[in-house]
Amino acid sequence: MEEAEKLQSKLRDIEAERSQVFQRAESAEDAEDKRILQNKELLLLEKEVILRKELLLLREKLTGSLPPAATGVDMATMRQVARDTALAVLEAQTAPRKPKSFSSVGNTEAFQFLGDLNLMEVVGNAVFEEELQLPDGTPTCIGFDISGYETEDAATGPLLAHHKEQLKLLGVRFGRAAFNIYD
Repeated sequence: MEEAEKLQSKLRDIEAERSQVFQRAESAEDAEDKRILQNKELLLLEKEVILRKELLLLREKLTGSLPPAATGVDMATMRQVARDTALAVLEAQTAPRKPKSFSSVGNTEAFQFLGDLNLMEVVGNAVFEEELQLPDGTPTCIGFDISGYETEDAATGPLLAHHKEQLKLLGVRFGRAAFNIYD
């Protein structure tokens, strides 16, 4: 366990250094200094992610193949690292600009971002039967066939009603003091 303690110590040092670099970057007035500090912060973040992975692998090796929660790495920490990594990649590849609504991002930009994060798009139906394990008695949902409608606008009302019915099957409550569906 001594090796894990060393990794944990290194991780704390890098987190502290990254925090200091972040503070310096935020207060930097010169654009070039700010860019250099942001790049250094990105490198430290990459080191932090690598150390977290090493620590996780070491704990799995020492304790057997256990889920992250059982090895002492909580899911909130893992999500935060993934979120920080995604934001760092996005900030590193784009100049500061006005935030976009997710609905206004084009396919090319979205796919490039997913590629930069090394995420692969997967059609859920193709892996559903093999990957998703549902408890016995869980209701199954059905798809919505839009082909019977002239336009997407014509299908919107029936699609929302379909979604509502499917959510009810899964136990979502609608009405007063519960959920509502809006167009």
